[in-house]
Amino acid sequence: MNFSFEVTPEFVKQLKKIAKKHPSIKNDILTLKAEIIKNPNLGIDLGSGFRKIRLKIKSKTKGKSGGARVVTLNVVENEDFRKIVFVTIWDKSDVESVSVEILKTLLL
Repeated sequence: MNFSFEVTPEFVKQLKKIAKKHPSIKNDILTLKAEIIKNPNLGIDLGSGFRKIRLKIKSKTKGKSGGARVVTLNVVENEDFRKIVFVTIWDKSDVESVSVEILKTLLL
């Protein structure tokens, strides 16, 4: 199966914000991409193709539970191709949760 990865402007904005405090986050995202290729259904299904993935930030010492949350949108183009859109990311210590309605507005 082939994969295409895209990011939303909101994801880029939040990633830059987190990277100021945690410089390892960019490498952590690359690791996450490799994990998604191995298991496209990684994380919790939020419905409508959205998935919430717990991400460990290496420069933090709290593990996945205190790390970041990444929301992706999985779009199956056909049985051989899947597009993964990184919708948003947040540091768990800064934001508790994001509703599905907010996620849908980020894609508009």
